[in-house]
Amino acid sequence: HDFRCHRMLGLDRLARALDTRMLSFAMTLVLVALLIVFYTVTMVNMSAISGRIDEINAHPYPVTVAAGEVETNLVQLRTLSDRLVRTPEAVDAVEDEYASIDQAIADPLATIASQCRSSPEKAAALSTDYETLKAEQRQLIDECRDPAATDAEVQLMVSEQVDPLIGAMLARNSEIIGSSHQSFGALFELAVKACAETALYATVLMAGVLAVLAIFLITLKRRNAERDRL
Repeated sequence: HDFRCHRMLGLDRLARALDTRMLSFAMTLVLVALLIVFYTVTMVNMSAISGRIDEINAHPYPVTVAAGEVETNLVQLRTLSDRLVRTPEAVDAVEDEYASIDQAIADPLATIASQCRSSPEKAAALSTDYETLKAEQRQLIDECRDPAATDAEVQLMVSEQVDPLIGAMLARNSEIIGSSHQSFGALFELAVKACAETALYATVLMAGVLAVLAIFLITLKRRNAERDRL
């Protein structure tokens, strides 16, 4: 009879030990699954954030900087035209300034034309307008050097051809800056949203891990207490 009791007690303890091991194994699987989900979600969102940052670096930021440089150069061109004096020295100086500004504005215009995604048609039109402006400026320089041309004719060309074209380019350039700012804001909002989602998922998954651990410890404590009572 005693042997049978010891045997039954031993089998019961073995069953409880196996049950505890199965519980530990199940909890381990759950924790591993949660960690895999956490890692996957984090990697996906980080990739999304990295993509938004790359888009910002590739489009709105360089376009906005380039458009700012274009604006500065266009204002300088308008100032030169408005202050043009018909002396050989002054005309030569203006022509040299035109050439210098042409070199300075070339790269920003190329950046806008190649990287502006928010308003590609306006970017293309801006480059086309500048080619027209250069032709107008060459004609203006020739007009200034022409002894037969009057000051009134030169001034009329500035006020009716050169300045309106520069004004139109400045307006178009401002629209490009505005659309680039909007694009920048949209991409930034997407990046912020991805960061918020990552933080939310991390919080939920961490709560899940803690809940699983708590359930495991409470269950294990209860079973140990039951075993001690036996």
